[in-house]
Amino acid sequence: MRTKFISMFKTWKNVLTKPGEQTFAAERSKSSATLQTALAWILLAGVIAALLDILLTRLTEMWVIPPDEVDFSHPSDFIVMITEPIMHFRINFTLLYFEFAKLYGWLWVYSGLFDLAADSVYRIVNYITIEIPGWQRTLARGLLSPMSFLVKVGVYYCIATLLGGRGQFRRYAYLLAAIAVPITFLNSLLDFLPLAVVRLVAVLPDSSFMRGQNWYYFLSGTVTFAASLIVLAYWLVLLYFSTKVEHGMTWWRAVVSVVTSYQVVFVLGTVWPYGYMGILEAARLLRW
Repeated sequence: MRTKFISMFKTWKNVLTKPGEQTFAAERSKSSATLQTALAWILLAGVIAALLDILLTRLTEMWVIPPDEVDFSHPSDFIVMITEPIMHFRINFTLLYFEFAKLYGWLWVYSGLFDLAADSVYRIVNYITIEIPGWQRTLARGLLSPMSFLVKVGVYYCIATLLGGRGQFRRYAYLLAAIAVPITFLNSLLDFLPLAVVRLVAVLPDSSFMRGQNWYYFLSGTVTFAASLIVLAYWLVLLYFSTKVEHGMTWWRAVVSVVTSYQVVFVLGTVWPYGYMGILEAARLLRW
């Protein structure tokens, strides 16, 4: 058992710190490169990430006050120069999601689904979001992570196959799990960065509780978002290597596969939250 754990952590470390075709070629040839291993890893990472998310929520409630109660100080010109492009990008990114909500609203209306199912969907979502405690929803999401992982791998695999890929689903799932698990842990740790700074700044000499709150909202609004984009870019690089190696693809086919797969999964990921918001948009359209 101990040997398996050591081998597991070594795999995650190699994939994360030694990106390249040689690394993924070595990993895909292991006897442990199975779908069962991949799903076990994803379940483990999903549950741990869910528990960390629950802890993060509790600590935020204890240590952070609402933004309308914070006495925000004017940041230096240097900080504004660095963070302004990030803030603009984040705003535009948020606006993109609202465009998806408008699109789903249009689909609800003109597909006829609004009269058929909108009321039921609205009631179900309201029950889930209001009646079920947040920590239970978070834990359930972690327990169901293998299912969402299989859907994503299925999309990646189908698109790679359509572009001439010759890989095996089980090995491909194993390689993607070896990427997803350490990236998941890294993102969870990044989420704790603003809270750690809050506690540190609040106890420094010549500092204050309110200054710590300022730093929290500054980091969560800009730095953490920028760091998550860097992690996303690195994940795409790892996805490229895993796709190229497992499917025996040329570099340009692997790039097309990765870009197309990510776009498809990104759109599918908007269905749950913004499909629901689309119901509200559909109701607005019908009033007009």
